[in-house]
Amino acid sequence: MRFARACGVAAALWVLVACGSGTDTEFRDTTTASPETAGTQDERDRAAEMARYNADLAAFVAAFRTRYPELASNRNDDSIAHIAIEPCIDLANGADEPTVTATITAQAENRGTLPTPEQTQQIYRLVAPICP
Repeated sequence: MRFARACGVAAALWVLVACGSGTDTEFRDTTTASPETAGTQDERDRAAEMARYNADLAAFVAAFRTRYPELASNRNDDSIAHIAIEPCIDLANGADEPTVTATITAQAENRGTLPTPEQTQQIYRLVAPICP
């Protein structure tokens, strides 16, 4: 029933637009965005991407703290986020997995405690999907 009403309303709106209001106004193509609109949309897209990336980083920090308490001890959130940021930069520059995992090992080291090779691989699997 709702679907039928929605279709009826959509059809009525289409008829109104197609027939016009009875005045001699020129029909313009509104599908082409002006440069200002395109720029605004690009800014919104970038803002949305950054918001997603920041949310992913926050989730990474929470997961890291939970899974690796010995590596997270006495570290602030920015320090832990940096464990993901540096490997993302490596990946963006085309680094291979061994290079990225070496970066993760170096970044995750905490007061002489290094992640095990298994932990490094687990962290790599956490990091790779969040990289832009």
